[in-house]
Amino acid sequence: MFIYIKYLFIYIIIHFISIFLSKKYGLVDEPNRRKIHNKRIPCSSGIALYIVLLIISFDLNTNIQKIIFYSSISLFVGLVDDIFALKPELKIFFISLPIFLLIDQGYYLTNIGQYEYFGVINLGKYSFIFTFLCVNLLMNAFNYNDGVDGLGLSQFIIPLIYFTFLINENLEIKIFFNVINTCLILALIFNITNNENYKSFLGNSGSLLIGFILSFLIIYLHIIENIHPAYLIWAVSYIVYEFLVITIIRLIKKKNIFLPSKDHFHHLIFYNFKKSHIFTTILISFISITFITCGYFVTNIFGFIYSLLLFVLIFFIYLGARLLFYTK
Repeated sequence: MFIYIKYLFIYIIIHFISIFLSKKYGLVDEPNRRKIHNKRIPCSSGIALYIVLLIISFDLNTNIQKIIFYSSISLFVGLVDDIFALKPELKIFFISLPIFLLIDQGYYLTNIGQYEYFGVINLGKYSFIFTFLCVNLLMNAFNYNDGVDGLGLSQFIIPLIYFTFLINENLEIKIFFNVINTCLILALIFNITNNENYKSFLGNSGSLLIGFILSFLIIYLHIIENIHPAYLIWAVSYIVYEFLVITIIRLIKKKNIFLPSKDHFHHLIFYNFKKSHIFTTILISFISITFITCGYFVTNIFGFIYSLLLFVLIFFIYLGARLLFYTK
């Protein structure tokens, strides 16, 4: 219990220091016609979370330490983007650097698991590029998804809880995930509150940070903890579906896939249900938990290949539903 109180106390201190410095040096999210909020909000949550994660990592194994260390580059790229609004192509180039560096350290997928009727699906010479594309996709998916107060953080908290459930033997990592979630829940409260003295956003720095960390935690859980990818893919099912669907919709409508807009599912919910951040976050969290729960039980009961087939099937159902609502 002491370890949770200790890091919670550390996070609170860092949170308020980061808010003070953000306001002092103008690291704030300005309201505009594209934004949902109408006040200047500090973009400091990502920085506060990184500092706490860095402190926690000193008590962990070197594999986790490397993930936290290299995530600092994605945090910095997002920070520059928050200040100067980088062009999407330039941002993608810079967030690719820490991905390449960590892949070079051995954090890449050589296979995507063993499946009934097929055996082990090896990636062979495509291991590096497959890993790179998956991480890049997931980081951008988190960046896309962080458009309503609390949503980005909730989509980080839910997978970490799920991972804690999946891990059976490594007590150190289970405690690590629980400690992070304790701080993240407090960060979530600060994110959705209307009190300007406490409120702060993840910003691009925070969304890219958690996207990077979550991506490589999934790789770590597969290659080090030996958890099958058929279990792990469900942790990010919602944000992956939404990212791919938005990309497809924009291509169909001949829109620039990189330009920000209000065509995300969270915007659809927000503007049609009393403009409530909390309701939107709760509803999408419920959808995400439902996907994860269904995926877990199908994987556990029927097998890995059926889990993969269900993952693809739900994507097409989600795509069809989103296209239907988009055309109305």
